[in-house]
Amino acid sequence: MLRVNVQAVLRLTHALLPPMLARGRGGILNVSSGFGLQFMPLAAAYVGTKHFITGFTESLRLELSGTGVRVSQICPGPVATEFEGMAGNPVGRSPPAFVQIDADHCARVAIFGLDHDRALVVPGAVMTVVLWLGGWTPRWVLRLMYRGIGRWARARAA
Repeated sequence: MLRVNVQAVLRLTHALLPPMLARGRGGILNVSSGFGLQFMPLAAAYVGTKHFITGFTESLRLELSGTGVRVSQICPGPVATEFEGMAGNPVGRSPPAFVQIDADHCARVAIFGLDHDRALVVPGAVMTVVLWLGGWTPRWVLRLMYRGIGRWARARAA
């Protein structure tokens, strides 16, 4: 996970950015997650790597302002792919269908956002609302709400 979400992002950016700067145009689209903007127990390493992508992308966007190179990130919620089956699901339940989005739709929205120089792309109305509410909720309230999930997981494992 660290190799894909941190090292690969850094290496690809390092390799591909100089030619873009030389041409005075190009685009970098990083795939973060709704968890790149929030936090959640049972997924600390995943959340940490997505926070890296979000911080890296936001900072890089500012550094490249005026160069002709656009930098965007997409922060989807659950996307209907094989990811959950491969990565595992610590909660044991899939997200409700109304929260998930189709992978093709996610890709189209991401490219549209990059083409229109959007810093942050959040596909799907449900995740847009969830992330907006999460951004306005004080962190101490979120910690209080999520604390029970960590306790539940420890009790379940025991």
